[in-house]
Amino acid sequence: EICSGSLFICWVSNVNEALRAGDIGDYMDPVDPAEEPLDYWLQWLFTFSFWVIVITVLLNVIFGIIIDAFSELRGSNLAIKHNMENFCFICGVDRFTLDTKANGFERHIEEDHNMWQYLYLIVHLREKDRTEYNGWEQHVAELLDREDTSFFPRNDAIALKAVKEREELASKQQTDAILTTAERVEKLCTGQESLQQQIEQMQSSVRELQSAAQTSRMSTTESIMTERSTADGLSEQTVSRL
Repeated sequence: EICSGSLFICWVSNVNEALRAGDIGDYMDPVDPAEEPLDYWLQWLFTFSFWVIVITVLLNVIFGIIIDAFSELRGSNLAIKHNMENFCFICGVDRFTLDTKANGFERHIEEDHNMWQYLYLIVHLREKDRTEYNGWEQHVAELLDREDTSFFPRNDAIALKAVKEREELASKQQTDAILTTAERVEKLCTGQESLQQQIEQMQSSVRELQSAAQTSRMSTTESIMTERSTADGLSEQTVSRL
């Protein structure tokens, strides 16, 4: 009866019933395969294709997209919640740093960097007459007009000032120690080079002394040999005269 109208109404009605029932074959008139085999197989192909494409694939894809969207939204909300509970909204310093190096995270966000106090400041500047601004109010108001929030402390807090000073002092001392050690090493290297030069000079002097001594021994030996030969010659002349 529903399909007695237009083709579009028939198609919409079939899709509606099939989606709600889970199978379009239950909504279609059965065909006797013995009397109309071609129509039977066409109907079977249509119902099976509808079940595979629409019921199995398309609906699961839609459900998957919906589930992924909610999962992503939930993950985003958890990340926002984690950020709100573990990072200061004003300065961005994490809970662990404030708990270990300052007076605690809770005290910090309630007293040092209370975000509502910053909101009250902005409202105060909006409501106050500009001609009555003092110096710092004028500066902050100009920054707000430019949508510049650089007056907010970034990764800094008064409670961390002493810790940063100690870290800077320790870093400076470490740097000075490294520089002192480098200077000492350089001096040792220079002294080693000077000592090496002195050793080479001493070795050269020793070699010169050894060479001079050897030359002196040779000269002495030659003199002795000459004197002996002279003496022998005189002795022979004396014997021949006698």
